[in-house]
Amino acid sequence: MSNNDHNKLNLGDQMATVNPPLEPISQSPIPTPPLPWHTRVFYGMGAMAFGIKSNGFDYYLLAFYSQVVGLDPRLVGLALFISLLFDAVSDPLVGYWSDNLRSRWGAGILSCMELRFRLRCVFS
Repeated sequence: MSNNDHNKLNLGDQMATVNPPLEPISQSPIPTPPLPWHTRVFYGMGAMAFGIKSNGFDYYLLAFYSQVVGLDPRLVGLALFISLLFDAVSDPLVGYWSDNLRSRWGAGILSCMELRFRLRCVFS
């Protein structure tokens, strides 16, 4: 029996070609060179606007709650710390969950449905 005959499947009058099983790749993908420093700096500069805005808002919020509302600055700082700590823990977990979620409707549909629900709750 030749190699070509081995890859053929006899289905009565019809002949079908059967592909041999793929062998697993034992090598790692082609390594890519590291990014140059100027590319990393320019990518990082894109996040500067968000960082400046967030830090400015946090400092304003701290001053507003402590001076205008009259709360103890330590309590305001503790509340901000707890919210940032919760955000630091929950963001990677939600990201991992959304990246690895597989459902019968597709990979990201439940995340989109949750986002839709949250936006509806916020704006209604």
